[in-house]
Amino acid sequence: MKKLFFLALIIAFVFISVIVILSNKVYILENKFFQLNKEIIFYKTLQASKDFLYAIMNDYKKQKSNIIKAHKYVLNHLNEDFYKLKSKFGDNYNIYLTNKNFVITKTTFKYDKNFSLAFAKDYFLSHKGIKVSKPICEMATTDFISFSDSYQDGRVLQIGYIFDSDKIKAFKEQIKLLKNKNPIIKSIYLYFVYPNINFASKCNFLEPLHRKYNSIEMSINQKTAFKLFEELKQQNPIFKENSMYILSSNPFEDGYMIFKIDLDSNIYKKEMINLKYILSFVIVFLIIIGVFLFIYFKKTIDVIENFAKHIEEEKIYEYDGEFKKVVDSYNKTLKKLHSSIQSKKEFLEFVMHELKTPLAILSLNVENEISSVAIKKLNMAYEDMTYFLEFDKTKKYIKKVNLKEFIEYRVFYFDDILRSEKKIVYLGLEECCIEINENDLERLIDNNISNAIKYSTTNFIKISLKECVLRFENDGEIKDKEKIFEKFHREDNIKGGFGIGLSIISSIISSYKIGFKLITDKNIIFEYDLKSIICK
Repeated sequence: MKKLFFLALIIAFVFISVIVILSNKVYILENKFFQLNKEIIFYKTLQASKDFLYAIMNDYKKQKSNIIKAHKYVLNHLNEDFYKLKSKFGDNYNIYLTNKNFVITKTTFKYDKNFSLAFAKDYFLSHKGIKVSKPICEMATTDFISFSDSYQDGRVLQIGYIFDSDKIKAFKEQIKLLKNKNPIIKSIYLYFVYPNINFASKCNFLEPLHRKYNSIEMSINQKTAFKLFEELKQQNPIFKENSMYILSSNPFEDGYMIFKIDLDSNIYKKEMINLKYILSFVIVFLIIIGVFLFIYFKKTIDVIENFAKHIEEEKIYEYDGEFKKVVDSYNKTLKKLHSSIQSKKEFLEFVMHELKTPLAILSLNVENEISSVAIKKLNMAYEDMTYFLEFDKTKKYIKKVNLKEFIEYRVFYFDDILRSEKKIVYLGLEECCIEINENDLERLIDNNISNAIKYSTTNFIKISLKECVLRFENDGEIKDKEKIFEKFHREDNIKGGFGIGLSIISSIISSYKIGFKLITDKNIIFEYDLKSIICK
């Protein structure tokens, strides 16, 4: 009886332990994969939107004069049939005319018949002549449209021009392809935000409404858009209730585009839960058999213990015994999960590799200081991302470095950037020899200088080196000291960058056991004690 009781205790203990470990590891793998998918979606969306915004802005500049010309023609023929007038300009145009209550009573666009423009009354009355808006996404059709408007005799005339260039069509296809290739994406919405005129609009980018929408919907969408805009200026992207919000780059000067991407985290969760139950059943079955045969088959117990250890460590288990099929099933599943994660990493590495040659060509064909500044900034971002992706792969070659000369060389590299940003670097450097990988040192110094340029509120930047203690000092403030070394965290998203510079610095100082202090009493000071790597 005592032996049976002891065996029962062992069974219960091992059963609970394996279930807990397996549940935890499946959950971690699921979250890793889901998080990596979100990062890929973020960078793909950002790149696609950047190309699109430049394309549509160029179209806007080309068509603006034609829109005004069409508007003037319609003003002189208001009593004619609007559909005949539209045929003179083409299918890209729509005509809208309001009554004196700002309600559209005559139009070639059926969804806007009887729609009230009273919400924009102050805007219509605030300017004279013909005004042409920047492009927005129209909710009913998801077309990208600019509107001209004029106020005359108490009525508003609008001409809507639909942009339909090949680049705009390609952008739509890119976003559709992104959704189709990522099952975690449920839907995609666009917000166009124009803070200067206090206007915003929203549309379901992939599914047109095909119906009228009212001023209440517009009001709600405007409030939501401006609230998101303020939040995204502080952190980009942001996540709320399984939705990802991305603020695009801004070629409009006074306008922005926000993506709302609804995500379905349950896509992987369901598969992982099924996998957990299948593996749990198989492992528990093996454990029960193994425990009952413990006295006779000690080797079986060792196999199960080793198997559980490999599950905990997420490692492939090499085994060629009685339970080979079960172990092979586990190995196959684990390899699939690792392969999925690895494929996302390889995609980023491929993109960075493809950028290398074009960057080199651009660097050799600099025409002026403005081009030089832009290329250097782009090159530094490329170097940071490459370093970030290859940190654990690259073999480090340590050499003796004259730190004073190295800092002077890097400051000289930033010379045209400093002039363009109207910053001045004050150097106070003593001699210091350290043993370090030059690429690591370059990333540490460049990212500190780059951050000082971005966040200094005046032209003051000071770099000092005394007794092998390196300090970078500038004025300004740090909003969140706890998060500054986190990956993808940025103090100000409008200033650009990927948010990985300080994360790279953190990895370097940890690798070399460099002492670090962040001082914010008056100015911001990043201090690095390099005594641990002084030349021997």
